[in-house]
Amino acid sequence: MDAFTYPVGEDEISQLKQRLALTRWPDQAPDAPWAYGTDVSYLRGLMDYWQHEFDWRTHEARLNAFPQVMVPVAGIKVHALHIPGKGPNPMPLLLLHGWPGSVFEFFDIIARLTDPAAYGVTLLMHSAW
Repeated sequence: MDAFTYPVGEDEISQLKQRLALTRWPDQAPDAPWAYGTDVSYLRGLMDYWQHEFDWRTHEARLNAFPQVMVPVAGIKVHALHIPGKGPNPMPLLLLHGWPGSVFEFFDIIARLTDPAAYGVTLLMHSAW
């Protein structure tokens, strides 16, 4: 496992914003929005958010606050957060996300799962475990 932090270069962010600005927009499909695909006005708003409002550095720092590794699986590198549990008998736990998900979905529960005592939770373990 290779430990790392995830840096996003300013040039990458600038290039993305440029590509977003160069988007060629289609006409809205006839009938009700979403009837035959994405509502163009909704997508324009989403693109505007990513181009002008999304705070890349805040989210980058939030991700890099966790220990990260790249793990080779079947010939490809898989990104993972590796956060050891605290307490007298921490249990391993694997959280997986689907597409289009990300590890960001788990940020609010990681501390609760890795250090439950800090949140007033006492786990009683059965001796057979």
